[in-house]
Amino acid sequence: MRHPYTSGNYTPVKRELPLTEGVVVQGSVPTCFHGGQYVRNGGNPLADGDEKRDAHWFDGDGMLTGVLFSEPTPGEKEARSRDARPMFINKYILTDVLLSTSTKYRQPILPSITSFALPFQWSALPYLLAMLLRSIVLVFLSWLPFQRRPRVGRISVANTSVYWHDGRAFAGCESGPPIQILLPGLETADWWHGGWAKGQGPFKMLNEFTTAHPRVDPVTNELLLYHMSFAAPFLRVSVIPPRSSRKPALLGAPVRGVARPKLAHDFGATATKTILIDLPLVLDPRNLVAGQSMLSYHRDMPTRFGVMPRWAPQEIQWYESESCSIFHAANAWDDDEDAACLLACRLNSATLVYSAGNIATPDNCKPPLGQEERCHLYFWRFAPRSNTISHEFALCNIPLEFPTINERFSQRKNRFVYGASMTCGSFDAGLGSRNAKIDCLAKVDVEALVCRGRSRQDAGLLSKGECVDDRTVSEILQSGEKEDAIKIFALPPLCYGQEATFVPRVEGGDEDDGYLVFFVFDESKGLNADGDCTPDAKSELYIIDAKDMKTVVCRIELPQRVPYGLHGHFFSREDIASQIPIDASKVRSWALARKGLGPGPGLGNGGKPALAKAPSNFLVGALEAWSDALRGTIEGILA
Repeated sequence: MRHPYTSGNYTPVKRELPLTEGVVVQGSVPTCFHGGQYVRNGGNPLADGDEKRDAHWFDGDGMLTGVLFSEPTPGEKEARSRDARPMFINKYILTDVLLSTSTKYRQPILPSITSFALPFQWSALPYLLAMLLRSIVLVFLSWLPFQRRPRVGRISVANTSVYWHDGRAFAGCESGPPIQILLPGLETADWWHGGWAKGQGPFKMLNEFTTAHPRVDPVTNELLLYHMSFAAPFLRVSVIPPRSSRKPALLGAPVRGVARPKLAHDFGATATKTILIDLPLVLDPRNLVAGQSMLSYHRDMPTRFGVMPRWAPQEIQWYESESCSIFHAANAWDDDEDAACLLACRLNSATLVYSAGNIATPDNCKPPLGQEERCHLYFWRFAPRSNTISHEFALCNIPLEFPTINERFSQRKNRFVYGASMTCGSFDAGLGSRNAKIDCLAKVDVEALVCRGRSRQDAGLLSKGECVDDRTVSEILQSGEKEDAIKIFALPPLCYGQEATFVPRVEGGDEDDGYLVFFVFDESKGLNADGDCTPDAKSELYIIDAKDMKTVVCRIELPQRVPYGLHGHFFSREDIASQIPIDASKVRSWALARKGLGPGPGLGNGGKPALAKAPSNFLVGALEAWSDALRGTIEGILA
C-alpha cells in the first residue's frame, strides 16, 4: 500500500506549465482579481522513485502553483465583456537542494521529517545515522572543486509559504531564509537573509533558519520574523522596517528563556507586541544520545507563550498553559490593561506530526486522559500585571485549521476568521485519510464568540475544555441561520479543497466584503478505482463570496491537477507592478545542457535555460570531467 501522502492527489505532478489559459466554467472573475495573481506553495518531491521510503506531508521540493488573472487588452475588452483571462502556471522553486538533485536519485537528498519522528529504538539507530550520513555526503559532493552544478549552501526546500513584503515576493520554509520569487512567471531569484544571520560556514546556515509564517504590519509595513536554531541562542527575533523608513532594523536579537531547540511553526503579533509560542515539541539531534527521537513530544511539559514588546525582546514575559500543538495563529491584538489576545488553532496532541508521516502515534503523544482528538480555534488573553493567562477557551467545536483573515485587520482586533474544516474526522487524526479531508470552509464571528466566552468564563459558566459554541459541522449546516456566528460553505460530494485566501472586494470596505479563493479537486473524476490520479486529472479554482459563504462567484477549470498543498497568497496588480527590479543574472535556472543534470521528463526549465560553461582550457576540462565522474559514481551508490 502506498504512502497516503505520496498517493492520490498528494502524488507529485511531473509537469511544469508556462502561463496557460484556464476555462471559466461558472460565473466570472471579480474585478478586484484583475491583474493580480493567486499563488500557492507546497511540497512536490522531484526524487520520488522509492515508494517505500520515509515520507511526510511537510517534505518535498517547493513548487509554486499560480493563477494570473490577466487583464484583457482594449481589443479583447469588448469581445470578452471586460473579463480577465485566468492563466495557470506551476514551477519548482529552484533551491540549492533541488538544483543539486540528480535524476539518478530515487529519494530526496534530505532525510524525511518522518525519519526524525520515528519512535526511538537502538536497533533503528544505524538506519537513521545512515540516512543522515547519506545527506551529508551528497551535500559535501556538491562542494567538490570544478563542479558545474550549484553548491548546496542552504538546505531549505522552500515548500511552505509564499508572501509579500516591500516590493518582493518570497517563499519560505523553517530550515533556511526566504527565497525571492518573481511575479507573474514564478522564476526563482536568490536567498534573502536581511542581515540577521551571523557566523561562518554551517553555523551561519543554522542562524539563517527563519519562520515560514512572518507577519507584515499593514500600517507600518514592518516585517516580523523569528529564527529557531539548533545552537544557542535557540530563539531570536527580527523586525525589518520598509525601505522608506529611517528606523534601523532589529536583526537576530536573542530571546531569553528557551533552553532547547524546538519545532516552532508560527507566532502571533499585535500592533505593539510579539507573541512567541514555545511548544513541547523538541527537535534536537542530542535527543539520540538520551535514547529519544530527534523530534519528540513531551506531554508533561507545558506549552509556553512569550509576550514581549515588538522592539524589546529583553522584556519578554512567559506564560504557561497545558501541553498542546499549535501550528497556525489566526490573529492577535492589544487589549485593555496592556494585555494581549491571541487566536490560534490548538490541537490537544501531537498526532498530526505522526499521521502526516504515516507512522503510529506514540501513546505519550496522544491526547491526555483518553480525550478525543481535537483541533479547535482557541482564544488566550495574556495579562501582564498578574502575569497570568486570564482567559483561555475554545470558540467552537468544529475542527478548524489553515486560518485566514482580511489582512487589513492583521494585528488589530478583528471580527471574522475563515478556516478549513471537515464534516467528519479530525485534522489530528490524519489529514488525507478517507475520513479527514477538507470538504468545507468555515467563517467564524470571533468577536461575538470571544465576548460570549469571556462573559461565561468570568461568571464561572464555562467549564475547562468546553467550547463556547459546541455544535458540529452537520448541526451548523442544518440550522441555516442567517445571522449565525458560524457559517459554513460545503463543497460538493467527493470534492476537497485547500487553504483559502481572503481577497477584499474594495479597499476600506466591510471586513468580510470580499472573496475566498482556493483550489479544489474532484476525486470522483480525478482518481481511478485504485485511488491513483488519472493522467488527465484536473483541478479547479473556486472563488466564493466571503460575506454570505454560499455563493460560488467563479469556477475555473485548470489545465492540470494541483496536489493538496500548504499556504497561498494573493498578489494584487499593484504588487506585481511594484516589484523591485533585479539583475537578470540572479534569476536561477535549470542546467539543461548536460545529460543527467537537468529535470526529469516533462519538466520545464523553471526560467531561462542555462548552458554549461565551457572549460577555459584542457586541464580545467579534465578536472571537471574527473569531478563529475567521481560525483556520479558516489551518487549512483547513494541514489
